[in-house]
Amino acid sequence: MPKYPKPIGPYSAYRFAGDLVFLAGQIGINPDTGELEEGLEAQTLRAIKNVANILAEIGLGLDDVVKTTIFLKDIGDYPKVNEIYARFFHEPYPARSAVAVKDLPKGALVEIEVVALMGRVPDEVREGLRLFKEGKFYESHEYWEKAFRKVEGDRRTFLSGLVNIDAALIKYGEGNLKGAVLNFTKAKEKVAALLPTHRLVEELGRVIETLESGGKPDFAPLEEAVEEAVKEFLDAVE
Repeated sequence: MPKYPKPIGPYSAYRFAGDLVFLAGQIGINPDTGELEEGLEAQTLRAIKNVANILAEIGLGLDDVVKTTIFLKDIGDYPKVNEIYARFFHEPYPARSAVAVKDLPKGALVEIEVVALMGRVPDEVREGLRLFKEGKFYESHEYWEKAFRKVEGDRRTFLSGLVNIDAALIKYGEGNLKGAVLNFTKAKEKVAALLPTHRLVEELGRVIETLESGGKPDFAPLEEAVEEAVKEFLDAVE
């Protein structure tokens, strides 16, 4: 369950546009109760926390924010909100606008909206591949997971498949053959969504069949196929 309030209208919590992600404005609603926090300070803290939790879902943080807009019910609250804001945003500060408005949703006292800059997906995918080729599956898993959170559709599914391949190889190294087969199977389904005829789909099937028959797979062809598929992915997104 998301650690931020569910949108209360026909809008998304966030949307990607190139290297930027735009977040819907957040007010001080507690996502656990669905209720507005009491008082200016509590609402401001909760609004910032909601923003941070949305960013965390896509692998970002408050330091990635490049523009903020603060909407205030009373411009006289600006000094207090500014003091709280300064606890969370650091130099180089995001560009910012602050305006007073007549009313805010649910009678909120403050609303905060942000735009954040994402790390470039190709750079993260490329670094993940480098680590994967070195056998550093935990580390490549981290980079590919960061990347998949920043794309949508079949590309997101493909990158999620790479994460499953890492997880499968980690499970195999731990002697957890059932976990390895489960993750290889998920990876095969996900990779096929973007590259249905690619060699990687065939290699994943071969590894799964070998494991299920009690054999010891040769992972070298699989690793070569991963590299080929990743390079095709990079050619498509760059």
